[in-house]
Amino acid sequence: LVDAPGTGLAYGRLTEDTIQDHALAAVDQAEALHFVERSAPLTVVGFSLGAAPAARFAAGQERVQSLILLAPVLSLQDIARARQSSFRFLLREELNTSAWLVQCLRKSHPPVISLFHDTADRKVPFWMSQRLRDIAPNKFRLTTVKSINPDDQHDLLSLCFAEICPEK
Repeated sequence: LVDAPGTGLAYGRLTEDTIQDHALAAVDQAEALHFVERSAPLTVVGFSLGAAPAARFAAGQERVQSLILLAPVLSLQDIARARQSSFRFLLREELNTSAWLVQCLRKSHPPVISLFHDTADRKVPFWMSQRLRDIAPNKFRLTTVKSINPDDQHDLLSLCFAEICPEK
């Protein structure tokens, strides 16, 4: 799990480029520590606002075989609009998940793309996952989940855990 630059314990400025740099550094570190082999296929998981950087990473890396998006946001503008934020005009980064998913589909070996969303989610509306699925309905799988508490992100994560970390 990687904190985005400028959030949590991570230093720096939150931009699409710095997020990408942190993701690449995380993979390099995992390889250096022998958590993953250098040529091993990767599964990338993006949660909420992390869906766009995850999709961007998957679009740029041939090793990514699977992309899992949990409660994905279409873009920063769309989530600001959905939450009726008057600060949309201040947003400098787009974080456009749908644009990066289109790039994933253009790869010679596109990753398997799975979307998970709670239909009762009050933070990220379910229709955002539906719109993403509609980009390529026969290529993206949308799984609806019913969590105990739709405001608890850990609840959604635990319901999707079997898909994210399948037993060998």
